[in-house]
Amino acid sequence: MSGRGFSGDGPYASAFDFTLGKANKGWYWDFSLMGGFGAQPSNSLTLGLVAGLRGSGITGGELATAWGVPVELHATFVLMPKLSLLGYVRPIWHFGETPRVDDATIGSFADEFEMGANVVWGQATKPGVSKFGLLAGVVYHELRDTAYVGIRIGAGYANRP
Repeated sequence: MSGRGFSGDGPYASAFDFTLGKANKGWYWDFSLMGGFGAQPSNSLTLGLVAGLRGSGITGGELATAWGVPVELHATFVLMPKLSLLGYVRPIWHFGETPRVDDATIGSFADEFEMGANVVWGQATKPGVSKFGLLAGVVYHELRDTAYVGIRIGAGYANRP
């Protein structure tokens, strides 16, 4: 599940992600919940700069649970009335005792780094405001001394002007 939002009532933006996937041993999980500020520079483009809380790990002890602060810059571009392109970059800093500190290479200033692009196809929930639908995309993520590229398929939402 993934989504990015922009409020028409003020310069507010939001972002959330929830991922569950099979690891070599156990299940990988992560979630992020963020809020912040946004802008709409054109009728088809919205931007957001958000920060919040993130948790992640692999069940069974292969990767211990870590809590952190993600800061994300995201953009949503309306391609067609039912189709949006959503892209983001997200460095993540951890707090507490975790072996996942200072491990990202591209985002070398952060403990983890993620960037991704998604296509959201869906019907507007209110005319001209937002849509909820199917989501497909790719994600690049660095954690510990590992980098991976994944495919994201699921449900999500993206605001549209």
